[in-house]
Amino acid sequence: MILKPFAAFPSRLAAAAAIGATLLLAGCGSGGWLQETADSPLGQFFRGTSEPPKTLAPELMSPVVKCPPVTMRDGTQTFAVYDGGREGDAMSLRYQGTIADTARECSFSGGQLSLKVGVAGRVLTGPKGGPGSITMPVRITVADSHDQTLYSKLFQVKQAIPGTDAVGWVLVQDQIVVPARDDLVIFVGFDDGGAAKKRRAALKAAQDAPLDAGGGSDGGGAADAPLDP
Repeated sequence: MILKPFAAFPSRLAAAAAIGATLLLAGCGSGGWLQETADSPLGQFFRGTSEPPKTLAPELMSPVVKCPPVTMRDGTQTFAVYDGGREGDAMSLRYQGTIADTARECSFSGGQLSLKVGVAGRVLTGPKGGPGSITMPVRITVADSHDQTLYSKLFQVKQAIPGTDAVGWVLVQDQIVVPARDDLVIFVGFDDGGAAKKRRAALKAAQDAPLDAGGGSDGGGAADAPLDP
């Protein structure tokens, strides 16, 4: 075995250093090596290949945007139809629509978020129910964390009732496009011309109402006299 003298290694290192220095100087002369393109000599040097650089698909460089959750506001989960307009009378109930399940799909493109929302439920018959049909107002809304509405549409879902058994219903809407944001929420629910809002307002008013302040500790009902300043 023939050993090569150590003197041969410095010459090889010097040659490699000369090539690297030439590439770096070429980069500096063109405005700085940080500005070199991927197919320039310096770019090929750092990539380790002279093959043309590959172009990434634009969607791979898109920011990650989460798919908004689906929820329901209080008072929008059910929709009831009463016989003779006797709203609230359980014995006069004909049909009651409910929401049992929701689903959504999302896709991102060009700063826009395309949504496909599905809502499914059932229709129950009451004491006054029977064969017929029901039209249920279902609203789909997309809002941000500041309760600003970006999309809202009311759908009239008509469902035939063949008998007294419960039947299912489905609504799918796939033409929803909104600006892509991370604070969006999808609301689904029944919207019966403001009645749901009135129920929510009444519920909130009952929760926020102060306790009865009338009556003193002696039970006489007289208010305490104000203290002198």
